Amino acid sequence: MFWKEHYLIANGISFSIVVTWSFFWNKHWAFQQQQSGCAAQYLKFVMSTIGGIAIAQGILYSGVEFLGFHDIIAKLIAGPFVVSWNFFMYRWWAFRGHDNAPRSTVTISSYVQ
Repeated sequence: MFWKEHYLIANGISFSIVVTWSFFWNKHWAFQQQQSGCAAQYLKFVMSTIGGIAIAQGILYSGVEFLGFHDIIAKLIAGPFVVSWNFFMYRWWAFRGHDNAPRSTVTISSYVQ
């Protein structure tokens, strides 16, 4: 099978698809941005995502090699760091200068009448 023999190509293609899909949903749903011409945003988004991968890899490696954790435990530890990194980088860098209020934000005034 082609993909079994060329797993690195498959990994690169799947990463590109997932990052593009994630960018689309973050741009249009989470950060509610509709403007076109988003190449710079996309590049910042990809760079932020790669930064998140680097953080995950660093924590995974350190946890397993230096602290003796099982890899699953190290991944569980890395998760919150990566999620936080990605959110703040997307909000304050990739989508900076636009209405960055996530759609799920609810204010007290919406409940008080």
